[in-house]
Amino acid sequence: MDRFDRLCHIHRTYAKEVALDAGYYNVRIGEGLEKRKMFAYISYRRYTRNEHPKCKTTQFRKVEEDLYACPCGVPFSYKNSTRQGYHEYRSPKGSCGGCPYAKMGDRVLRISVHQDVYERLHSQRLSPRGKVLRSVRPSTVERSFAESKELHGFRYARYRGVQKVTIQVLMTAINTIKNIAAKVTVANTLLSIKMFLSKK
Repeated sequence: MDRFDRLCHIHRTYAKEVALDAGYYNVRIGEGLEKRKMFAYISYRRYTRNEHPKCKTTQFRKVEEDLYACPCGVPFSYKNSTRQGYHEYRSPKGSCGGCPYAKMGDRVLRISVHQDVYERLHSQRLSPRGKVLRSVRPSTVERSFAESKELHGFRYARYRGVQKVTIQVLMTAINTIKNIAAKVTVANTLLSIKMFLSKK
């Protein structure tokens, strides 16, 4: 978030939209973007969970404030909150015993204490505006990374030692500046043509 603040200090305003990688999918980033009134598309981080395909956490339905229902209709009521930042919901003892989707014993449903932030990020990601940002990202941000790796040999560190690797990092930065300079040159050329035509 400090980087956004520095850019705001330079340009006197925050960006209205931002597309981020899945590594930024967390509560601190989400709340910071909401505070700065920035619309964010953040790729979803797919966690590996040992769940049955027909009884996933995402398939649980919220019935009341502290009550969820599984796909089979079994109620899960609030029990406690953990230090890891999750609310735990449990079903009545033995209710998951005959369930064909329960892998071992009664299941525990864990919901993040910041679930409302994740739900807002989820709705933004699936919105039409978010889908537009998703389609633009591969041709802009990811393209810059791809060109550096494929065309300029920056896929791996080519040298050993901090000083030599630092030189390679600076060369990567030069490549990025070169791309920015090319785009600025094109924009200035189009502006000059527009001003020339307007005089006529």
